[in-house]
Amino acid sequence: MYFNFPHPSVWLSLEAIKLSDELIATLEIQQGAGLAEMLNVNKIFYNHEAVRIWVQRELDNGLPYYNRIGELGSRFMACVNPHDEWLCNEQIDYPLGW
Repeated sequence: MYFNFPHPSVWLSLEAIKLSDELIATLEIQQGAGLAEMLNVNKIFYNHEAVRIWVQRELDNGLPYYNRIGELGSRFMACVNPHDEWLCNEQIDYPLGW
């Protein structure tokens, strides 16, 4: 029997899968298409796949251990809403070259 749940692999660590699942649930990210380009991920990936790849990249780039979901949420919102002023009052360091 095949289940469409990601498993740790060469590309995704178990930590990235768990964090991305929590981020997807917290932000209620819908499956579909369109987020990959905003997250600077190859456009062939659907939203949940793109989020998992993006989270793995954030981990590889040194995501701080403290408050990981909060930090990921802030970085995610900065990627999908790069011009929104409400994100924070200080300059945002866009990790993906926005």
